[in-house]
Amino acid sequence: MKKIIIPAFGSRISPRLDFAKYIHIIEVDGKKIIKRDLIQIITQNRLNRIQQLIKLSPDVIICDGLTEMCLNEFKKAKVEVVPWVNGEIEEIIKMYLEGKLESRLKIK
Repeated sequence: MKKIIIPAFGSRISPRLDFAKYIHIIEVDGKKIIKRDLIQIITQNRLNRIQQLIKLSPDVIICDGLTEMCLNEFKKAKVEVVPWVNGEIEEIIKMYLEGKLESRLKIK
């Protein structure tokens, strides 16, 4: 099973991970969604926000823009980051599950 986190701005991926107030948490088994939640991140401190995301124990974070600090924190936590992805969240999830999600950069 995999836990995927996607920062949200309405129905789209948030343009900046470290400013997103809402986070989709999607648990998948193979190509099937097992569980979905939408949570709100309250803190305004970016480092605290990133630490809260890491505490959720994600395997993958799909996002658009992020800072080098964010990227380094996720790398330290051994979280796969798929950055520079934008669009409707439902379409992004579908593409990820089908193995068709493309990013300008993929970092492990």
